[in-house]
Amino acid sequence: MNNWKQKIEDMYQSKAKRKAEQELTQETQERAENLKAFKNWQERFKCHICSKFPSGPLVIKEQWYGGEIWPEATYWDMPIGMGKCVTCGKWACEDHIYRKVCQKCAERL
Repeated sequence: MNNWKQKIEDMYQSKAKRKAEQELTQETQERAENLKAFKNWQERFKCHICSKFPSGPLVIKEQWYGGEIWPEATYWDMPIGMGKCVTCGKWACEDHIYRKVCQKCAERL
């Protein structure tokens, strides 16, 4: 190949390489931001007795209801495996809550 054609080919290859690196960096950055947001969410809903984190938000799959199809929904205010105590208002895991009262509040009864 001629020298000038090789220069053009190198230019396009370097542009493609930079673009791929930029996209990878952006994806990595978005993934890190999502992970940070999820960790913050978990911290907000952890058990106040044993510090156990919820496994994730409640997700209800697409379903047929009342003659309509309801799309999948994610409820970020309803953590899986956790309950909110009606007495103190704090979150507790399934091991430390019974009938919506946490172990600490039950011990004070």
